[in-house]
Amino acid sequence: MSADEPDALDESDVAGQSDALDQPHVEDQSDVADGPVDDAPVGAWRRSRLDVAAGVVLVTYALWVTFQLGASVVGDEAFDALARQHAGVVGRMLLSIVVLAALWHTAQGALALLAGPWPAVRRHEGSARQVCAFVTLAAGIPAVTVVLWPVVAGIPT
Repeated sequence: MSADEPDALDESDVAGQSDALDQPHVEDQSDVADGPVDDAPVGAWRRSRLDVAAGVVLVTYALWVTFQLGASVVGDEAFDALARQHAGVVGRMLLSIVVLAALWHTAQGALALLAGPWPAVRRHEGSARQVCAFVTLAAGIPAVTVVLWPVVAGIPT
C-alpha cells in the first residue's frame, strides 16, 4: 500500500480522533455541573472500598453457609466438623467480622435509600458516613462481645 491511497491512515488523524473521543460533547459550558447535583439518581451514592469489602464478606459468608448446608447431605459427621470450626476462636472471630460487615452494609444501604427522597443526605455524605460508622460500632461492639464471649469466658461449646 502506498501513502497516496485513500485507505491509508495518517498517525495524526488517529491521534486527533482519540482526543475527540476522550472529550464529552458539551453544547454550552453552562451545562457542566461544578458541584454535587441535587437531582442525581439514588444510584449516585458513592461506594467506598469499605462498602465493597463489606459486600464481599457477606457474599463469601453466604456461599460458605450454602457449602456448610450442602455438607449436611454428605453426612452428619461432615456437618458437625464444620460446626466445630465455627465454635473455635478463629470461627468466632470470622463471624464477628461478618456481623460488623452486615451492620455496615445495612447502615450504608439505609443511607443510600434516604438519599433518594432527601437530597440533603447526599449533600452531607461525609457526615452520613460518620453516622454509619457510629451506628456500626454502637451495635457492633455488643454484638461482637456476644459472639466472642463463649470463647473468652471459657464456656464449653
